[in-house]
Amino acid sequence: MSRKYVKWMVCLAIIICSMGVFYLKTEKAGENALASFKKIGDGPLYTMMYYGDYGFGDYLKVGKKISAYDDSLSKDVACSCFAALSKEGDMIFGRNFDWYDNPKLILFTRPIDGYASVSMVDMKYLNFNSEEEVANASKEELGRLLDAPYLPFDGMNEYGLAIGEMTAMGTEASIDPGKVTLGDLTVMRLTLDHAKTVEEAVSYIEKYNVYFPPAPPLHFLVADAKGNSAIIEFVKGEMKVLKNDKQWQVATNFIVYGSNEKTKNGCRRYAAAERVLSENKGKLTEMEAMKLLEEISQPTTQWSITYNMSKGSIQLAIKKNFDDIMSFNLPLKS
Repeated sequence: MSRKYVKWMVCLAIIICSMGVFYLKTEKAGENALASFKKIGDGPLYTMMYYGDYGFGDYLKVGKKISAYDDSLSKDVACSCFAALSKEGDMIFGRNFDWYDNPKLILFTRPIDGYASVSMVDMKYLNFNSEEEVANASKEELGRLLDAPYLPFDGMNEYGLAIGEMTAMGTEASIDPGKVTLGDLTVMRLTLDHAKTVEEAVSYIEKYNVYFPPAPPLHFLVADAKGNSAIIEFVKGEMKVLKNDKQWQVATNFIVYGSNEKTKNGCRRYAAAERVLSENKGKLTEMEAMKLLEEISQPTTQWSITYNMSKGSIQLAIKKNFDDIMSFNLPLKS
């Protein structure tokens, strides 16, 4: 047996051993995540902690047209986001998720190759349509929960970067064959796992194609702990980035790029958020932000959430129950 052959066999054994350890770590992370899954409130609302690898690094190499949405759109199904960014107060990101009534998940993730984060997930897109379905799910069916990191609807990471999505009819993205294609929601996982600032988030998104389903297409609001924010839209095949020029920024359900005051004032929620933020010069407490979310809520509001990008605290109200606000915390890094 030649020395070269022995050396090759040793290298192969090390590779196989490493793959085995990686698989065991990944499998164990999934088992621990499922063990942490539990109901914590009406709505119903569940929580889960996924600490470990969920394969997102591999996904980024090849991509896939993963999208939660492919539904007909009603006028009350829309969503709103705002960022309150006054240097005199905490940086606050507020978001109403206006959609259909499904089980909800607040997910805490800590990947081995990215940043820790918290995000909200509509469990319909994990094929859980009711509390009864969750309660009666088999172990195999509960395994679908391990796809939850790929379906964030809004979230914040440990560097205080927050992001949310909203419907925006008129969104039109192009596909560059030289780029990997990501789904609209996995773009948010990309930013939560890898971006510390708005500038980094924009830079990451620019590297990929973004796939939007026919109904409804989306745009994004992203903000950071330094007081920066940007609305990211896709207009006539081009990515448009509208950075904040005030100490706040608002996005609802129309393409902001190129829009006029008539369009902006024509959306009650947009106009109300702009008014409150302007009156307060972009300075809101968490409770004031929640009051604003209550003001701009709709009959279809499934959750209202504030992310304190300065302190890591999270306030959550389910289905407009603003008298029963739940509090969470994500430890932040500087």
